[in-house]
Amino acid sequence: MIRARTRYPLQLFGAAALTWALLGATGAPASALELQTLITDHCIGVNTTNIAGGYANAKGFNISPAIDGSTGVLTLNSPTTIDLPPNGVICVSSIACTGNHTLQFNRNADNTPVYLLVENNANLTGGCDIKVNGGNASTTPRYGIGLDYMGGVAAPAGDDGGSCDFTFGSARRAGEGVGPGGGGAATNASGGGGASPVTAGANGTTGNLTNVGQGGTPPSDRADRILHGGSGGGCGSTTSGTSPGGGGGGGGVLVMAVGGTLTFVNGSWLMAQGGNAANYGGGGGGGVVRVVATTVEGPASGSCGVDVTGGLAASGGGVGGAGFGKIELVNSPTGPGIWISTSKPAQDVLEFGTVQEIFPKPAWRPVLAIVSVDAKVNGVTKNVTRQMTNPSVHIHTVPGIFIDAPTPEQAITVHLSSDNVPHTSQVVVRLNTVYESGSPDKRDLTVNATVDGGATGSGNLSWTAVFTAVPAGLELGTIEAWVTNVCTPGTLNCTAAHP
Repeated sequence: MIRARTRYPLQLFGAAALTWALLGATGAPASALELQTLITDHCIGVNTTNIAGGYANAKGFNISPAIDGSTGVLTLNSPTTIDLPPNGVICVSSIACTGNHTLQFNRNADNTPVYLLVENNANLTGGCDIKVNGGNASTTPRYGIGLDYMGGVAAPAGDDGGSCDFTFGSARRAGEGVGPGGGGAATNASGGGGASPVTAGANGTTGNLTNVGQGGTPPSDRADRILHGGSGGGCGSTTSGTSPGGGGGGGGVLVMAVGGTLTFVNGSWLMAQGGNAANYGGGGGGGVVRVVATTVEGPASGSCGVDVTGGLAASGGGVGGAGFGKIELVNSPTGPGIWISTSKPAQDVLEFGTVQEIFPKPAWRPVLAIVSVDAKVNGVTKNVTRQMTNPSVHIHTVPGIFIDAPTPEQAITVHLSSDNVPHTSQVVVRLNTVYESGSPDKRDLTVNATVDGGATGSGNLSWTAVFTAVPAGLELGTIEAWVTNVCTPGTLNCTAAHP
């Protein structure tokens, strides 16, 4: 089942590629040499066309000052943040850690996962962490930029937390979490927790509240081979509409392939945590960490490994769902204390397996993009497509479209295109809005493709979703879409033939 999707905040985002990470496919490397060769070849292949220069530069070593441009060694001697390139792939020859430092990433315009490819060894012995954690919701109002009590910014391949807008006198707007498993929200209600790809978010608790936001529903399960990051938690407030707080951002997706040995010490982690909520908001869903390595070493006891916990809720909100971890090894691991601390998510969210293919074949990589959005108000159709200029900020930091017409008979038309998505698939398009008063308006439409080039085509497909009778007096939060009813040919347990 393809659970990749594109986000399109009507106030921010233009067309975006699907974001996904393959968690196992046929054609896996069988030895350490094969794995190392695969990583090296891929680093050259994905970067040569974009980066001029010698062999080292062709592998993309010049992407960050922390990476030596001639040797390709990534040295973590201070807190380091790397801007993801458009394809999400970062290639290094090895990783060295000199202290208790953190490596993080700014997401790209397509919101892809982080693919961290290490040709040789990755040494986290200084206590370093590599994080794709969702951001915490803001506790400071930011009036005049759209929804002013901002949810947390998601990590790469995750979705942002729901925001609250309390700038219109007694009117209160509560935004649901972004993403297919976004936490629920309602007027004067605690926010629901965002779902991870495989675990539901918790419902808000009543406490002194009369309403609760529902926890998000996971869009996938562990049997699926393609997973997205965590969805955002919902906005929450008290029964009187005071103390608003946004939801936490969803954890991201980290795919880390190590041709040699990945070494942990006590206190070193690979993290994809959901972000924490503010006030009565819901926590963000945890993300995904996948490790492919020849060998993993660590201490005989201690606290280190993989952390995919859901985000914490504030007063009355629901916690985010725990994410998913997978470790694939050529050789048996050493050090029984390396996997996961008992204070981290439940043991069943971490799985182990033999090495699978790191990347799917190009023909198996689905792309779904929102091309444009039209709004029809009082009989007049306008193109309201908005572009996101800075993908590292929250989806709601640019003012949105506010429909305030005399009658509720508005219509919104969403135009999409796809590639490598079978023509028999269906696409769900979600309109996730915020009312000036009352509950948010969240609608899902399931649409079929318009085939260009024959009934068996899989490329250049067009999709159109029309939302009718959209009420006046609402502010549009996000428009997003995903494919729901097809597995990816070539992956395990998928018998479909690619068209």
